[in-house]
Amino acid sequence: MSDSEAPESERRRELRKLSCIPAYVKTEDQHLALIRDVSPSGALLFVQEPLPEGARVHLDLYLAGDGNESRPVEGKIVRSERRTGPREVWGHKIAVEFDEKIDAYAEEIAALTERQAEMGLFK
Repeated sequence: MSDSEAPESERRRELRKLSCIPAYVKTEDQHLALIRDVSPSGALLFVQEPLPEGARVHLDLYLAGDGNESRPVEGKIVRSERRTGPREVWGHKIAVEFDEKIDAYAEEIAALTERQAEMGLFK
């Protein structure tokens, strides 16, 4: 089985944390996004418009929950797909591989995902 045919879980290099993190994706334009899961080396994001595979991106991650301070990340879109389902607000999903691991944000991501889980967000 080739890498492009491998199930999503087999293509990942690291365990991802289920999350709900607001972000902006900047290509030539800026797009609102919602990070669905994240690891130190990449993330799966829901976006409203299709974005091309291979595009370079700058992400602003809002981890504090207050919407004021973002954490910058650079990367590349390695997968871009249309989501199926009736009336999806987030009609597309993209997988982004980060240029550098974001280990420096690990504690913030863990704290945010723990708070979200305690609120019952992932049920």
